[in-house]
Amino acid sequence: MKPAERQHVVDRYAERLGRLGPVVQALGWRDETQQELRFKVMADGLTHLEGASVLDIGCGFGDFFGYLRGRGHALRYVGCDLSPDVLEVARGRHPGVTFEVRDVLAQPFPAGSFDYVCMSGIFNHRLSDNEGFLRQMLGTAFATCAAGAAANMTTSYVDYEDPHLYYFSPEDVFRHCQTLTRRVALRHEYPLYEFTVFLYRDDPS
Repeated sequence: MKPAERQHVVDRYAERLGRLGPVVQALGWRDETQQELRFKVMADGLTHLEGASVLDIGCGFGDFFGYLRGRGHALRYVGCDLSPDVLEVARGRHPGVTFEVRDVLAQPFPAGSFDYVCMSGIFNHRLSDNEGFLRQMLGTAFATCAAGAAANMTTSYVDYEDPHLYYFSPEDVFRHCQTLTRRVALRHEYPLYEFTVFLYRDDPS
């Protein structure tokens, strides 16, 4: 992601937050029902969450943490995002939880510092090189995790394309993930125009 594109992300969420307020639509989601389904799919693929550490890249308002806590999971969570405005909301909603303004490509976490690394919604908007950005982020996420990484993105299996969004081929993403680990799972059956990919380490310990 180029510096101008990074700034565009920050500006986009500042504008939406100012116009709509701290609602899921300000983050680009249609409604809370779809957001919860998206979180359920991601959480179901994280096989040993109890007591685990989770890094949420592009955490927005920290809603994934709220979802996991609502499911009764006791875990160590860190959220990071490019937007200081959305993180201000996150800190207000979840006092005591760690939220950082951080570009993980420029400031990566140490290798293996979290059990799981999750990325939800950060690949949707069209960039100058979406495929390169995805590969960089998946590589960084997998290097940072000790057990597994998960990411969702818009699927190319659609009957309409928004010119502002980027649509990924599930087959191509799966093949790339196989270059990082042989243990890859992909879910495409849930009723949203997206898919979620999971990358697991051979030895989660």
